Amino acid sequence: MALLLGSCGEIGTDERGPYKAYLVLQDEKGAERDFYLGGYNKLEDCFDILQYEAGDASERGYETWTNPEFTYGGRKQDGWIRHKIVGGFCAFVGK
Repeated sequence: MALLLGSCGEIGTDERGPYKAYLVLQDEKGAERDFYLGGYNKLEDCFDILQYEAGDASERGYETWTNPEFTYGGRKQDGWIRHKIVGGFCAFVGK
């Protein structure tokens, strides 16, 4: 699941789950955007995915890549945009 970040669409355990996980990504120009990781039924699961993604990216200086449409992410691919993970959060959106 690490750094597939969306390459298989919704990577959360429940797309309608009340907790939504996001990474905060910064591009090379300094612009920040929230990257959606998926929905979860439990807050603990939401935090777990953030911890996992941060741990995996720490080996690469928190570098990650997204496609130009910002809908898929992961490791470097041709035409993808480099970002740095600068944060993450879980948002409660309810059911």
